[in-house]
Amino acid sequence: MNERIAVTDKILEYCQRTPGFFLRKIHCGAMQGKGLPDLWGCYQGMFVVCESKTPDGRLSKIQRHFLALIRKSGGCAFQAASLEQFIQEVEKGYGQFCRLGNSGEDGTASAQKDRGL
Repeated sequence: MNERIAVTDKILEYCQRTPGFFLRKIHCGAMQGKGLPDLWGCYQGMFVVCESKTPDGRLSKIQRHFLALIRKSGGCAFQAASLEQFIQEVEKGYGQFCRLGNSGEDGTASAQKDRGL
């Protein structure tokens, strides 16, 4: 197993056993286009995407572009070379997400309140 796959598997295993996470590996093909992140999901109502790389791995120009677009749209988008880095980036993103008033016990409270539910 190569190092990048091992990192991806550790991240997916962590998310499966951690309440509040929904994360899936996306296999991009010709129909989706190049550069889309490897992992897509949600944590406590926050949209999360991650491009998993080896410690020496570098993002391509199009990968940097997509991560920047997702961040600009309010998502948590980053590159991670380890499970520890993944957790750190999600915690940082979730802190920002909460400061914007988007948190709730089940991740939906603010959205429901905004819609009058």
